Amino acid sequence: MESEGILHGKCIDDDYIKRVFGINVANKKDSGQRKQCGCIMSKDIGEFDTCLHKCLYCYANRADSIVEKKIKEHNKNSPSLIGWHEVEEETNIKQISFLD
Repeated sequence: MESEGILHGKCIDDDYIKRVFGINVANKKDSGQRKQCGCIMSKDIGEFDTCLHKCLYCYANRADSIVEKKIKEHNKNSPSLIGWHEVEEETNIKQISFLD
């Protein structure tokens, strides 16, 4: 596609993050992605079937009708993106740093 002027990009782009925010991130390739993918490791905090952009290439939305149904469940006061899920007071989740 580069021959047609379409440059190779990355959804999770370490070069872009460094250029825009001035911080270095660990640039280890995300081993869970396909071979051609240039994305670096990251932590997904989203939820499937919730993006209104509806990009044709995106794997995160299965169908427009599902997205539209889920968006109606959004509550701006909820600790969750969609619906209402109580946040546990105590958790064993540890934050890992992707910064150098």
